[in-house]
Amino acid sequence: MTTSATSAARTAAAPTRSHDNAPAAYAHGPLLAIIARRRRYARSVATTRVTAALRRAA
Repeated sequence: MTTSATSAARTAAAPTRSHDNAPAAYAHGPLLAIIARRRRYARSVATTRVTAALRRAA
């Protein structure tokens, strides 16, 4: 067995990082952080559009 195969098997069998103390946003890896970032961006864009519409109406 080669070194890369051994390290790959070891990585798959025992994850090196424990998520016991991780924040909730990173509990499932970076995916939830990406979703949170996209939600913040969407909220910012929506707020900007509403503000612009109110300025045009005023």
